[in-house]
Amino acid sequence: MKRELTRRQRYKFDIPPKYPFAICATSLDIDVNIQLMFRNLACFNGTELFVVGSNKWMKEARGATKDLDLYYQALHFSTFSDFLIYNKNLKQYNLIAVEQCKDAVNICDIKGYP
Repeated sequence: MKRELTRRQRYKFDIPPKYPFAICATSLDIDVNIQLMFRNLACFNGTELFVVGSNKWMKEARGATKDLDLYYQALHFSTFSDFLIYNKNLKQYNLIAVEQCKDAVNICDIKGYP
C-alpha cells in the first residue's frame, strides 16, 4: 500500500505543553534502556533527553521510539563534565540521580553528603 502522506501529515499530534524536566542517561553501548527512557520522557511529557557516552543507541532508536526524535530533543555529550557545564551555563536543571541496581544506595545516606 503506497501512502501519499507522511506519518506527521497523517496524524494530528496535539502535544500539550511540556513539563520542565529532562532525563539524562549514561550510554555504554547500544542500550535499550535509553530507548525506553526516551519513550517515558514522551509519556510524562518532559522536555528533552540528555545522553552521556556512546551515541550508537540513536541509530537503533527510530524503530523503538517511533520517531519521537521528531518531537523531543535528544542531546549527546561525550563526558559528564560536558553535560554538567552545559546544564550549569544554559539549562540550570536541578539534578537528581537514580541508580537501578541491587546495590544502589540512597544518596542522602552517603557519609559527607550535604
